[in-house]
Amino acid sequence: MSGRGVPTSKEFTVPDATNPLSVRARAGSTAQRVAGGVMISVGSLTLPAAYYLLMVALCSGDCSGASQAERDSADSAREAILPVLFGGMATAAVGVALFLAGGTTLDVHSGEQARTPHGRVGRGFELTPTGFVF
Repeated sequence: MSGRGVPTSKEFTVPDATNPLSVRARAGSTAQRVAGGVMISVGSLTLPAAYYLLMVALCSGDCSGASQAERDSADSAREAILPVLFGGMATAAVGVALFLAGGTTLDVHSGEQARTPHGRVGRGFELTPTGFVF
């Protein structure tokens, strides 16, 4: 499956059989995958930024010969480390979720399973008359 703004799915072959076949497509979003990739990149860049802030913060008042401006910079860096680090981690995590959710998936069922009504609850989970299927 492919199309404008839809990531291409994996190829599949239709078995030569007399049994019914059910193919359900969930079209993903190329824009969602690109946004996820950008968020992963931006979130990942906060790690070196937090490391730099840590190096600056280590000189908070203990460095001999440090000027008041340098001490103030160290104090500001110390206050910014955790928000930068956790903000970047959250951004990267949301990016991963967007990237994974933006993919195109195909559910191919043949035989008796094609006739059985089932609803997709989430990625890899289906609700069937017999219960949840993973």
